Amino acid sequence: MTTQIVSESALTDLPDRIVVSPGYGRFTPAGPLLFTAEGELVRSGTVLGRVLSADGGTDVCAPCDAWVMSYLTRDGEQVEPGIPLVHLRAL
Repeated sequence: MTTQIVSESALTDLPDRIVVSPGYGRFTPAGPLLFTAEGELVRSGTVLGRVLSADGGTDVCAPCDAWVMSYLTRDGEQVEPGIPLVHLRAL
């Protein structure tokens, strides 16, 4: 039996992406725009939600065309920079 060792650089080729919070505030997810049998499909730049703060708010956008696998933060949950918000699978 042989064991294969995977380098860290090989892990960057995975299609999964985690979108993180750009700042402090409360996360509000956006409603789905295009829902298919496989799940919600988003295009690069699609607004996934908004982090609302005392300064207003910041849109959280999809970095690529992808399937939304899950929202990792509940509606209204307090977030800070770097907190995972959405799990995507790149197309």
